[in-house]
Amino acid sequence: VEPRPPALCPGCPHRDIYYAITKVFKKKKAIYPSDIGCYTLALAQGAIDSILCMGASVSMASGFSIADPEKTVVATIGDSTFFHGGIPPLINAIYQNHKFILVILDNSTTAMTGRQTTPARENKNVDIKKVVEGCGIECHEYHYTNKLDQTIDFFKGIKAIHENATGPTVVVVR
Repeated sequence: VEPRPPALCPGCPHRDIYYAITKVFKKKKAIYPSDIGCYTLALAQGAIDSILCMGASVSMASGFSIADPEKTVVATIGDSTFFHGGIPPLINAIYQNHKFILVILDNSTTAMTGRQTTPARENKNVDIKKVVEGCGIECHEYHYTNKLDQTIDFFKGIKAIHENATGPTVVVVR
């Protein structure tokens, strides 16, 4: 059997989301930090630039937004990772007005490390959108569809919103 690098599972919605992000924000004009998790496999798509640890995509996005303000920083993080380590750096980014886009990929499971349930799945009162808004910032929500043109159009809208933002722009993709 010919060896091949790991990739996102066939049919995984994250594939389409990463495709749309790179289509809208363009590789040479953006920086794509990510986190450890199944979405790390977007590395094979050329859709992420850095991987460190749980929650690091948010703090790296803050640093990249300061280091290269000419580029759009689009960070991705999974739902479990957001609850585990993404909230404190998001609060700091809001407080410091760091300008980047954070895309939270909510598949309602901890897929890569054993399919543990997430806080939101255990208790509907713990909702990512509400948590983000509780940090003092608007959270844009997108319900995945396999109609790629709709996903691309959504991210074009986010790009327009972000151009006028003074701090982070947050999206949760369910």
